[in-house]
Order: sequence, then C-alpha cells, then structure tokens
Amino acid sequence: MASLQTLPPPSHLSASALSFLDHKFHTNSTLAEAPSILAELQKCSELDHVLSDLTRRLGAGLAAYGYHRVLCTSTM
Repeated sequence: MASLQTLPPPSHLSASALSFLDHKFHTNSTLAEAPSILAELQKCSELDHVLSDLTRRLGAGLAAYGYHRVLCTSTM
C-alpha cells in the first residue's frame, strides 16, 4: 500500500490550488479520485509559476517603456 502524503497548510497553497481542491474534493467519495488528479495539480502549479514570471516580466517591460518615454519627452 502506498504511503499517504499530506498537503501543506492552506496558507501555503495558492488561491487557484485551493479552489481546485475545493472543486475536486467536495465529498468523501471524490477522494478516491485523488491519484488521477495529481497531474492536474502539478499543471496548476506550473501555470501559477509561469503566470507569476509573466507578470514580473510585464511589470519590468512597462517600467522600462515608461522610463524610455520620460527620457524621450524630456529631450524634446
């Protein structure tokens, strides 16, 4: 029999992960589906990381664009 693993405390999970868990495991009978859902959870985690990275990159790009615009308009 495989050993049971526990989830981290809810405060360590992203909002999307909590929503996913609430949706997938709303009754005890749905807990039997847990092994087949692991890949979905990993995909959600990967997407969260990608979204965070894109948000950071967008912020950096907007800041650079704004800085460039200020430099261009101040030299005119």
